[in-house]
Parts: sequence; structure tokens; C-alpha cells
Amino acid sequence: MAQKQPIAPNESRLYSIDAIIRQYRFAIPGFQRLYAWGKREWNDLIGDLRETSKQNKSLFLGMAVIGKDQNDEYLIIDGQQRLTTIALLLHALNDPEFVPQAVQKVHEAFIRPQATDASYFFKILFEKNAEEPKTYSQRLMREAVGHFRASASDIAIKHIREGTIIVYCAENVQKGTSLYERVNLRGLDVAKIEIVKNRLFDIAGRNVPQAERAKLEDDITTAFTSIYVKLNPPASCKTPVNLDTFLNVHWILYALAQPKTTDFKNLYDFVDREVNKDKVGNSAVAGNIRQYIRELDRFASAWRKIISPNYVEIQNIELRDALLSLLRVRRDGAFTPLIAAALLAWGETKETADFIRLCEAVNFRQALVGNPSHSGRSRRWGIARDIMQKGYSYKDAVNAVFWDTCPWWDAEEMLKYNKNENDGTPDTKFAAWRIADDSNTYNAFRYYLHYFFWEYALWLDRNPIRANQRRAVDIPILNQQLWEEVFRVLEVEHIFPQNPDKSKIKKYAERHIKRMKQRLHSLGNLTLIPSLDNKEMLNYPFEEKLNYLLSKEIIHLNFNDALKYKAYTGRITDGVWSVDNCIQRAGHLLKFAQERWGTAFLASYPIDNSYERSEGHEDDEADDDLSHEIL
Repeated sequence: MAQKQPIAPNESRLYSIDAIIRQYRFAIPGFQRLYAWGKREWNDLIGDLRETSKQNKSLFLGMAVIGKDQNDEYLIIDGQQRLTTIALLLHALNDPEFVPQAVQKVHEAFIRPQATDASYFFKILFEKNAEEPKTYSQRLMREAVGHFRASASDIAIKHIREGTIIVYCAENVQKGTSLYERVNLRGLDVAKIEIVKNRLFDIAGRNVPQAERAKLEDDITTAFTSIYVKLNPPASCKTPVNLDTFLNVHWILYALAQPKTTDFKNLYDFVDREVNKDKVGNSAVAGNIRQYIRELDRFASAWRKIISPNYVEIQNIELRDALLSLLRVRRDGAFTPLIAAALLAWGETKETADFIRLCEAVNFRQALVGNPSHSGRSRRWGIARDIMQKGYSYKDAVNAVFWDTCPWWDAEEMLKYNKNENDGTPDTKFAAWRIADDSNTYNAFRYYLHYFFWEYALWLDRNPIRANQRRAVDIPILNQQLWEEVFRVLEVEHIFPQNPDKSKIKKYAERHIKRMKQRLHSLGNLTLIPSLDNKEMLNYPFEEKLNYLLSKEIIHLNFNDALKYKAYTGRITDGVWSVDNCIQRAGHLLKFAQERWGTAFLASYPIDNSYERSEGHEDDEADDDLSHEIL
């Protein structure tokens, strides 16, 4: 569409929002991030509008950078988040220009989002009954409208339209993207992937002949369009993808030299090395850029499976379940580079699924012995790079992960796998100890109890205390939706209460309470329960409390049902849960854990005793860049 007042290259003009709406039609190119503003940014905008309204001043929205494409259409290089939000705000406040019309005005909004979201965006603005969002960015658009209707109804439409913005037309995409980083004002922080993308455009503009540059810029646009679509999760996801973590892990796997934590700040140097690997001319630079964006796009396909396996079609069910199980440990970021390398190198195979299960077990063992998630980080990065760059086989990778990163389960396992029986030291930490004997599991291990009992519920279904014992739930399997909506919100409960009602424990009350102090916070005395209205019941004696719990469960928890059986708990003396009961139950829990994460679990893996355990990887400092959030 022809613009009413064309802007020449290298020209900038100050416009009101009203003039932008009446005179221009901007398109957001595919290489830009999809809509990502949330409550923080919405509230900042509302606050700025209120403040300027009190001062009787118009709101200045900074600078928008645009550039023309081959069809003379204006593309927004910077400012798309702000301008998209302005359109949603005006619609929420019933601006006549942005409400459902008798004649549909799909192509008449002043801004058009990327192809994946454009149709939904226009339906929000101009149709009475917009469909449900399918992606996270679409959900944010809908939530923005609801938020503005609830929180910004006092703001005058006239005041919004009086807001001003500088529009600068760059000479070309390369110059526009390089300017973007310097003028990005209030809004989202510039993601590293944006810096990388802009650097690629900049290198292409400076080093590739004009005859080839247009095609290369099209290839960069196509690749980043694909990447952003792949990294845009479904609407049901609770959090967006952390784009910085995505790029960091890609760097770990593909960089020429193994990066250090500080290297993640030197993005320009990294990109320059990648695209100038073969300094024999401009055609080599163009080829390297294409190779780099192909690798990044392929990596995005694997990444979306790793971080949200329940939302992506994965043909191998074992692989999907392994990825989901790793996420439930809630410290999966520590092993993400390894998982990504295995998936890229070996594909959706049984070996990949088994390797992920091993990484999960090692990860959980590290949690059991109290190792922080960054412990041994550099060695894990090295193994991941060896899988990608040296062609490590499944067996190679299994042995490297086990021998170089896995804590011993117990002394017996250490002797079984290590020919040197003196390898253990007096301060060697064994994972099994926390399950069987740790008197402070509640405080030291509480973060992982939901994962532990989820896995225990699955195991009890296969190994019931009694043959006719009910399954964990009244559906065939424990599924991910149940985990997210029900299981994760269960409360950790002490079977023998922390503050017992002494009047209910009539006989031997003081003796029971004194003896249970040593086992009060041990795993044998802990379980999970739904939130209860009658909190006093939690301090009652065991049998009375158990009957109440089982009658109130919103799902059937087989590990609580097992508490009814003497074979599981031992004899309940005086109707009160005791130290002996804790010890017997801990024995059952340890048997399960041995099969799930212990020496018995390792039996199916090709572990080679001739492999030597590496030293010196336990003291890595924490890397906040790699601690990302779970969808």
C-alpha cells in the first residue's frame, strides 16, 4: 500500500501516534521477535501515560527504525513491540479505529505483525469473537487487551494518539539493524539472538557484493523467521522461551573453542569467528553465514523438543517421556547441552532416550549429595562438544558422563565399578544416604520431593504392596497435565506431625515425641497430600489422620494408600507412627530408589571399568546464563 507521506532513506521525522495511524502502514518482518511484552512493560506504558497526562504533556515513545523492502513496503526494524502494544491498547479502550466494524478492515491497521500472528492480531482488533490463541505470542496479545481494559480505563484515547515518536528510515536493512541496538529505548532488553542476527546483517552488508547480498539477506530473514516460530511455544505454556539460554547452548556445542562463562558476553567476536572461518573471499563469508543460520535453525528444532516435549510432536514415546522426566527434576539446565548434543547427533532413537535417562539419574544423584547444579559444568560442556564435534558414540558418552560426573550411589557401587578399592575417601558423599539415613531430608531435599514421589507412584503401580492395591490414579497413566495441575501443588506433610496434639497421644506421648525428633524430618516420615481445610487434623495420631487423608484425596495417591498395610509400615504401636515405622518405610523407599537411580538402574548401560574418572571439574562457579525457566 502506498504511504501518504513517504520517508526518504536516512530521513527522520517526528510524528504523533494519530498521524502514524492515518498515514502509514508498517509490516513487521519475519526476522524480528514475535510479540513478547508482558505485564511489566504494559504497566510501564500505563504509568508513563498517566504521568504525562497529569503534566499535560504528550508521551514521547522514542525512535522507531524502519526500512524499505524490495516491494517498497516499510518494515519495522525497531519499535514493533511498542507500536503493536499501542494498537492493542487503543482497541481495549474502544478507539473507533480499532473495534469491530460492519465492513471488515483486516488490512487497514497501521501495523501488521509477522505472518504467523497477523491473522490472529487482526481478528482481535476487528472481529467480535476472536478465536482462542494457539501460540504464546498470541496469548500475550489477548492478555494485553484484558489487562488494559482492567487497568487503563482512565486513560483518554486522545492522550494516547497525541503521543509522539521519531520515525527514522534506514538506507537498508543492514544499517537499520546495526542502529537498532543503539536506539532500543524503553521496552524489552535486547536479546543476544537479536544482536547475533543484526551482526549477520551487518557482516553481509559490509563484506558481500550487492549482487549476492539481497539473496543472502532473504536467507537470513527466512532462517530467523523459522527460528522464532519454532521458539514460540503454544499458548498453554506458562513462560516464554529464554532466547539467551538457547543461544548460549548453541555456542557451547558449535564454537571452535570451548567457551568460558565470560565468553558469553563477547557475541560479536563469536559471530565474527564463525563467519570468517575461511578467509578466502566474500563468497566464503556468505557460505559461512548460510551454514551458521542452517545450524541455528536445526538447533531450534531440537531445542523446542528439549524444553517443551509435551507440546511438540515426538515420534519416539520413550524419548518424549525421558525428556519430560528430566524436566521434573527441576535442575535440567545443568544437562541441557548434553541432551541437545545427543538429540542432534543420534536423532530420536532409543539410545538418545536411554542417554537422557542416565543424565536424569546423574543429575538427581548430584542433588542427593548436595552438589549445586553448576558442579562439573565444564566437563559436561566438554562431553557435549565431543558428541557434536568428535562423533562420540553412545557408549563413549555414557562412560564419560558416568565416570566424570556421576556421584557414587553407595560404597558397594564404588567397589563394584572401581578397581582401586582405595578410591573412596572418608568424606566421599553417597547418594543413597539421604534416602535411607539423612535426618534432615525435609530441609535439604524438599525441592525434589514432588519429583521423588511422582516416580515412586509410578514404581508402586508396577510393584504394589498388595496384588489388589489400587493404581496411582483413576486413569491409565500419570500424565504431564496431572503433574502440572495437581501433583506439583501437593503439600509436603510429616506423617508424625511436627506439633503433635499431645491430648490425642494418651499413652507414652512424651516418649514418642522425644524419640521421633531424630526422625521427624527424615524421608521415612514425609509424604505428599492435597491442601486440607482442617489443618488441625494434621496434628492427630497416625491412624485417625490417615483415614481422614484418604477420604479427602482429590486423586488417589498409592504411596499414601500403602500406609494402610503392615507389610509396608510395620506394627503401629498405640496407634502412633514411630521411629521403627519410619525406618521400615525408608527401607521400601530405598529399594525403589535403588532401581530408579541406583546401581540396579545402571545394569543396562555399557559402563567400562577401564575408563578413568576425571578430576578437577567440581569447582566451576555458577553460570546464571544457563539457569533457564520450565515450560
